[in-house]
Amino acid sequence: MKLNEIVEGLVLTEDKKNLYRNLCAVIENNIEENIAKTPFELSRETGIPYDKWVEFLETTEVNGWVNETLRIITKVAQRKKLRDLTDGDTTTQDVNAYKVLNDYNANAKQTDNSNVVILYMPEKDENNGN
Repeated sequence: MKLNEIVEGLVLTEDKKNLYRNLCAVIENNIEENIAKTPFELSRETGIPYDKWVEFLETTEVNGWVNETLRIITKVAQRKKLRDLTDGDTTTQDVNAYKVLNDYNANAKQTDNSNVVILYMPEKDENNGN
């Protein structure tokens, strides 16, 4: 799912939704670079106050998207590094980079909502005692 689709699904005031759309466009415009920037870096580059960036990036849905996107990026980086290691021209730095990626991916939280159950429990009817 794209970040802009997540933003469109958020229940926000129109002003805040427009702000989030702008912030989203900045991230998606150069996702490979902007996904790993701090709110301070994004603020310097865009002129949008850092506290707006913090609020946006800490929104549960946006934060989840960022974490999942980073997880995918690091898994791909790990596969590329493994491929590079098998090419023969490996250095200690290459091996260490692979180990770091491997450790990160092994410890990264993967959200699995397949076991979530939603229950509806009607309010107790005071007249019938149910």
